[in-house]
Amino acid sequence: MLVSLREGYSELQRSLGAISRKMLSQTLRTMERDGLVLRSVDPRSSPPLVPYSLTEPGRELAEETRTLCPWTEKRTAMVQEAHATDARTPTRRPETTTAPKPATGPARVAAGSR
Repeated sequence: MLVSLREGYSELQRSLGAISRKMLSQTLRTMERDGLVLRSVDPRSSPPLVPYSLTEPGRELAEETRTLCPWTEKRTAMVQEAHATDARTPTRRPETTTAPKPATGPARVAAGSR
């Protein structure tokens, strides 16, 4: 989890494990755009080091997410069972009711002129 993030791209990818380069790049770009991650470039190194760090809102979000993790771990089996049950239940379309169509033509004119 990105809590004390101050790593370059490669170190970050290694620490996260099973994530593709494409997905990590897209996620980092989105988080940067949303103001959660700050990307900086250190041109003194060769190749240039590009460390990422969490902004204040990013740290706040990470803290909130950290409290959600235990709940997720506790409820994973329940959610998976619900998904399995749902997959076994045929999908029913809700009954739809159609609203009366507005009057058109002479009936509309007559109704509106009253």
